[in-house]
Amino acid sequence: MTAFGYIPLRIDLPDLLGKPKGRKDGHYLSALGVGVRLAEVVDWRTNRVDEFSSVAFAKDQHMNWRRFRKALGYLVISELAKVNLKPFQFGTVELTSRENPNSLLHDQSRAKEQFVALSRGSLQSIASEHCLSWVASSLLVVLLLLVDHRSTQLEDNWTKTRLSNHFGIGWRRLSKGLNELEQAGLIQFQVKRGKPMRLTLLAREALVAITAPPTPKRHERRQILRYSTKGTGLSHETCQKILSHHSISGSPSKALARAIGEALAMGVSPDEIIERMAARGNLTSANDPIAVLVSRARQIVVEISDSKKQAEKRQLREKESAEALLDQKELEELQLSIYQDESRWLASAIEVIPEVSELNISPLVSSSPRLLAAHIHARCSELIAKFPELDPEELVRRWVSNPSEPASMNVSGVIQSETGDLQPGTIPRSRAGPTLVEKLLQLRN
Repeated sequence: MTAFGYIPLRIDLPDLLGKPKGRKDGHYLSALGVGVRLAEVVDWRTNRVDEFSSVAFAKDQHMNWRRFRKALGYLVISELAKVNLKPFQFGTVELTSRENPNSLLHDQSRAKEQFVALSRGSLQSIASEHCLSWVASSLLVVLLLLVDHRSTQLEDNWTKTRLSNHFGIGWRRLSKGLNELEQAGLIQFQVKRGKPMRLTLLAREALVAITAPPTPKRHERRQILRYSTKGTGLSHETCQKILSHHSISGSPSKALARAIGEALAMGVSPDEIIERMAARGNLTSANDPIAVLVSRARQIVVEISDSKKQAEKRQLREKESAEALLDQKELEELQLSIYQDESRWLASAIEVIPEVSELNISPLVSSSPRLLAAHIHARCSELIAKFPELDPEELVRRWVSNPSEPASMNVSGVIQSETGDLQPGTIPRSRAGPTLVEKLLQLRN
């Protein structure tokens, strides 16, 4: 499965599902796993799957259809999803939009909300590679949400009993799921009666989206790729360490060396490649370990490529946003300049300011020179816009002598306008002299 981007999975997702009720039948845990699997396959633009087959999806999760429907019901009741299934036809599934506070996905508008960046497709890829049961894959999601992101350790005094009660899963089923993850090399855990369990999530590096590294210079990339095809250089050394980790003897294949070389050429360090390769579990059940390693290496390359694309898109959006903000600022400055030039013209055209009692405005407006000037400016602007063919100066003087609504103004005898380059219906401008606000302040003083 090809990864594209990441899924911002909320840390408090189990709380959104509420608390498991009744018997420890595992329906709560299966709902948690199904919700995250759906987040991997929905269209990120619409949060929907329009041609959804519940039978095929349940089979892919190694889950019987009855349990799968129960899990979907849990998601619907918790308002995390909407489901419309039809017998013998494709249905639709829609996750709650991330803008909704009840969504299982994080949104930037909720800045304090914690989330983990689950690499899209990584959970399905690991589950398929190790043929994990629905219990094991759902527990993998739970542990990803619970472990400390720095140490990958399960903290906060978790015990098997507490896990069983908190996620509504029976003791035997929980033990089987944990053992399955340990056998696949995805976790390490130790349990002692009456004490918190010690658990390390080895697979966290493989589940969390990789950060786009800086790309090496062209000559460095060419050198890495050239040596990778010859079986020498940094690519060969990294391959040898990976084979040694999995106790595989012999030389690395050309395909593996090439895939590792591509990852190195994209800027990923050898240590990070080794960690992410090892985090996908052991190879005890693999028929062809080298082929599995090649697949893992190529998956890393795809993830890095997608991460770089996402970073480029984010930079483009930020650049467009900055340019739009600059354009808006320039527009506002231009509008302010035009407003002040119009205000200077009004100050020169209006010889006597109308009495406040004639303007029919509130005392709050009349007490502030700035608000009073804005009121006069707005009235004059409306009047001139209503009679664009008439002389604006004569219109303003008529209004000053008898302030009224533009519709009731007597404009008989007003000469025709000679605007020249000025757009008809707009207040003329003047770049010299005081503004209307300054004139009002002078009159008051």
